[in-house]
Amino acid sequence: MRESACAAARPSRAVIRSLPRPLLLLAAAIFATASLFYGGLWVAYANRRIPVELGFDNKYLPLDRCELVQSVAPDSPAERAGMKRGDRIILVNGSPLEEERSLIVVWAAHKPGDTVELTIQRAGVPDQLVLRGTFRANTASTAEAGVAADIGENITRLLPLPFLTVGLAVLFLRLEDPNAWLLALLFGGFLAIPGLTAWFLNLPGTLRLPASAYRVVFNNTVAALFYFFFAAFPAPSPLDRRLPWLKWFGLAMGACQAVLALRKCCNSAAEA
Repeated sequence: MRESACAAARPSRAVIRSLPRPLLLLAAAIFATASLFYGGLWVAYANRRIPVELGFDNKYLPLDRCELVQSVAPDSPAERAGMKRGDRIILVNGSPLEEERSLIVVWAAHKPGDTVELTIQRAGVPDQLVLRGTFRANTASTAEAGVAADIGENITRLLPLPFLTVGLAVLFLRLEDPNAWLLALLFGGFLAIPGLTAWFLNLPGTLRLPASAYRVVFNNTVAALFYFFFAAFPAPSPLDRRLPWLKWFGLAMGACQAVLALRKCCNSAAEA
């Protein structure tokens, strides 16, 4: 059984070791550059907040191109403007919400005391409603949230560092080992798991497109990479010995999803 497991692992090792070392170095350098770029943006922007707020929680609905109001804070500018839970924001200052970042872009361009016009649809009301709210400073600070939230934010901000340090170190020390490539790719994929936050959506276009490309590629392949790594390391798993093609099928499916998502990402950037 052990001999068959080792035999199953030989082809991938043989393929990696047959490649010229300069080519492996080039591929590793490209991956390292992309990972460090995305991780650097994460560290630099993770704690940045939109400067203003109206005091409501929302969720973007891409099919309807609107923001669903999930809750309204008591005595907030949103409540004083007449907003209610369940309202759907369809226009901001007369402009449609074409993408998830549309609302954030408007918020980021204002300061406390500025006003904004929101056109909403409300269940049971046939006509659209126009609400006018006055921005207040975004006071969602760590001082209010407490020490635990402060520590949590700092951990989140520094999330890429251990993954990049370990993954890239192992990769460059063992360029010809396929498991080193799997580990590095898996750790690079872990960076794409956390959900999008305001800092990401509000990145300048020149930075947001490559950052989005990195995220969509690894967000769609990280599950397949996770299974592939533990199916092959440190030795083929019982499932992998029975279904050795499964890890490759999963990786192929993830790659197809990544290509489709990347194409959509590029089309959205071209239309913007």
